[in-house]
Amino acid sequence: MACESGRAVAVVSNNAERVVQLYLTRHGLDDRTGPVFARTSHDAALLKPSPHLIDKTVQALNADPAAQPCSSTSLLGFGTKKRSP
Repeated sequence: MACESGRAVAVVSNNAERVVQLYLTRHGLDDRTGPVFARTSHDAALLKPSPHLIDKTVQALNADPAAQPCSSTSLLGFGTKKRSP
C-alpha cells in the first residue's frame, strides 16, 4: 500500500472533515492516511467534480499533479439508518 511504502496518502471528500475523520477512525484507517481535504464552505462550486479540493491537496503535499494517482470511491452505507415508514 502507498502508506506502507512511505508515500503520502490524503483523503479528499465533499463531506465535512469531521465526518471523514469519524469514518476513518471507525474503520481503523486513521493511522494509514494523511491529511483530509474536505468541504469547508457551502459553495457547491468548490466541491467535486471541481478540481478545487484536489488542487489544495496537491499543493499541500507539494506533489507533481501529473505523477499522482487518484482514486475515486464512494463509501456506501456509512451513516445510514433504516427509516420507519
